Amino acid sequence: MSYKTYTPGRDLEAFVKCYWTLEMPKETEPERQRIVPDGCIEMIFHYGDLYRQHRSDGGSFIQPKCFVFGQITEPLEIEATGVTGIFAVRFHPEGFTPFATISLKDMENRPVPLDELFADDGVALAEEVLSSETTEERISMVEKFLLAKLVSRESVD
Repeated sequence: MSYKTYTPGRDLEAFVKCYWTLEMPKETEPERQRIVPDGCIEMIFHYGDLYRQHRSDGGSFIQPKCFVFGQITEPLEIEATGVTGIFAVRFHPEGFTPFATISLKDMENRPVPLDELFADDGVALAEEVLSSETTEERISMVEKFLLAKLVSRESVD
């Protein structure tokens, strides 16, 4: 297993806590991972196989390829379905607020696909990030995207 964190650029450090990557080969007997609330919203890009998210009612579903996971208010469980390859943006608590295009309340406890949040811009970002070869390229693309959203008319209150 390889887990690494990266520092955001200076222009985004007030919003982005860190970037992180997780790579892991397919497990013969995958175990559920418990995720506990930490106050941070995350933007996730699966360049490996997808993850299964288990619901409290006993059901489960496969998470989208690229999404923003809203505020977690109760623990949840996820499970790898194959080879893990994840690039993620961890926002500070409140750090995603200027980028949100829907109510943060409507994002709670669920993975919101990038196209639902950012329409065609979200689709383009997902394609760019997933086709990148390096973490540095992914960080650069995400930072360019976030900085453009930060100064867009839609994000200015």
